[in-house]
Amino acid sequence: DQVNLQFFLNFTVFHMNLQKSLDEPTFYSQHFPSSFYPRSAHDRRVVMESRIPREVVEELAKRGHDVRLVGGWENGRALAVCREGEVLKAGASPRMGTGYALAW
Repeated sequence: DQVNLQFFLNFTVFHMNLQKSLDEPTFYSQHFPSSFYPRSAHDRRVVMESRIPREVVEELAKRGHDVRLVGGWENGRALAVCREGEVLKAGASPRMGTGYALAW
C-alpha cells in the first residue's frame, strides 16, 4: 500500500516520469498494524532502502524513529501504465526479482 502511494505522489505531485517514479528509493512505516497476518506493529519503526540519503536517515533517528535499512532495491514492487494521447507508456520496478512492463 505504501509503495503505491509513493509512486502515485512521485508521478502526480512531483511530476517524475513513469519509470523514475517507480525507481525512486522507498520507505514504509511499521508503526501501525500491518494489513497482513499477524497484523504486527512496531512502535516508531521505519524501514528504508539504503539509497535514501544518510542525512535523512540520521535526522529521522535523531527524532526518535527506529530506522531499519534494507538493501537498495528491496521494498515492495509496483507496475504502472499511463496514457499520453494515443500512446500507452508502461514502467516496472526492478525490486523483488523480475518485473516487466509492456504497452502497445
